[in-house]
Amino acid sequence: MKRLLVRMALLLAFVHLFTLTSYAETLKGKIGTSSKWGSGWIVLDKSVDFKRGDKIKLFLGGSAKKILVRFLANGETADKPVGIEGGVINVPKNKIVLLTISKEYKNVKQLSVHGGRNPWGLYPLGDNNGPATIMRVDYKAQ
Repeated sequence: MKRLLVRMALLLAFVHLFTLTSYAETLKGKIGTSSKWGSGWIVLDKSVDFKRGDKIKLFLGGSAKKILVRFLANGETADKPVGIEGGVINVPKNKIVLLTISKEYKNVKQLSVHGGRNPWGLYPLGDNNGPATIMRVDYKAQ
């Protein structure tokens, strides 16, 4: 029994290590926040084409319990709710959101997360929903 428990612990440790290192790269860019809008973003150093099935891992700050994730392409304006991916997302306690991208987003210059009460007046996230910020974004192409 003890040997089985040791093997299971080793297997779980391997799986955990594998999932931590399986993302190909950390996206580079300038991180910003807006307390007024309850949002955070990263302006990417170079634009990225995201494809359906690609994965991102968002490391969040802030106190938001629910967020929206947006992919903003060159030429799109930040004051419009374009590029929303995945709908309303519940933030887990560890504040790491794993997202599999459902469609293509070409020439993306900025990734952002939106918390607060009601982003763009279209997504009621709750009166007690706090702001969301981005600490880091890891990316893995399919």
